[in-house]
Amino acid sequence: MISKLFIALFSFVLLYFAYLAVTTTPILLGEVDSLTYHIPMAEAFAEGNFKDLFYIPRGLGYYPGVGEIILSLFIKLNIPLGLFNVLGLVLLFFGCKLTARVFGLGRGASLAFATTFSLLPTVLRLVLTQTIDIWLAVFFLFSLSLLQKPKRSISYFLKIGFSLGFLVGVKYSGILLMLALSAVYLRKVLPMLTARRFIAFFVPFVILGFTWYARNWIITGNPIYPVAFLDWQADPNFHATDWTSIKVFLEPGGVWLMIQSLISEYLFWSLAPLLVVLIYYYSKIKKQRELLKDLMPLVVLAVINFFIFLPQPSLPDMQIVISNMRFVYPVMIPIMLFVFVVAKRLGILKELTIVALLSSISVLPQFDYRPKLIIAWLIFVGITLAVPQKILKLLNIRKV
Repeated sequence: MISKLFIALFSFVLLYFAYLAVTTTPILLGEVDSLTYHIPMAEAFAEGNFKDLFYIPRGLGYYPGVGEIILSLFIKLNIPLGLFNVLGLVLLFFGCKLTARVFGLGRGASLAFATTFSLLPTVLRLVLTQTIDIWLAVFFLFSLSLLQKPKRSISYFLKIGFSLGFLVGVKYSGILLMLALSAVYLRKVLPMLTARRFIAFFVPFVILGFTWYARNWIITGNPIYPVAFLDWQADPNFHATDWTSIKVFLEPGGVWLMIQSLISEYLFWSLAPLLVVLIYYYSKIKKQRELLKDLMPLVVLAVINFFIFLPQPSLPDMQIVISNMRFVYPVMIPIMLFVFVVAKRLGILKELTIVALLSSISVLPQFDYRPKLIIAWLIFVGITLAVPQKILKLLNIRKV
């Protein structure tokens, strides 16, 4: 029954945002990053322009463009741009569900994990924008699920090439996240590597990921333009990295500002890092080595990703820090997954699932009251639950 509640809850939120996506426009919403460079980049790509992008302010047109390639398809097909991250939300949900199953969670627990992460305030805040952080999380999840269970097949290495290529090609931080995943999981994959499998991985990885860096090197002499690094020069008007999260941490009151923002955006799950520490010491005190078996790579990955978060742009301002909690997705995904798997091993998964459900429900009061949408949702849920099992079997659909 509780699985049906998670599905019903996610379907309502999806319907709500899909409605808003087709009844509003990016200009009406006024999200700065979307209007400043995400949409202009996508418009340029839709016109076949991948090089002459200096007209986009501060050199931002030379950011990696996998996300904007996808957005350009919406422009070409005249699909409302608000649906860009609605699609991202659907893929995030299924990416979370897939990853949870790979780590040994059952159908109900994987739905709980997928719903509770997908409905976090820090995720829903971006759904109507054209920013690419939800997509970054999607590619990170698919890469994590693939690396957790490597296979000796050409198709597997092709998939991981696409997944890591998308990750590296969607955002500069994707390079660091790829290196973090490699540091934790590469030793599981290397023994399976052959020349043919390497080629299957390398081709999509380079085309999707490093093409953007090669373009920047050729045009500007800096593969990560407009960002400065070592001898590579930044765009003269690019100042986003003048303030970073580590500088905010070190400011007076900065730690408390970060904690407040984490609670605001992750609700109950802001306690997840503390839970990891408590679980670790519990396993030591009770001498339950099996409790953390095969799970420490998730903790190591989260720690590395936290250090990747620290040098990312920020300002000592509550609104900015809250917005930048989206940069913490790659930290919280492995931590929350760790907590779910440990709860299963401790036999308290039902209790954690109830907490996850309450956390997910708590975002609903933020939504506008739209009775027509609620009626449409109730009809959809009612029909779905009322469809006889035999008909679903004939359609090869499993009843929710």
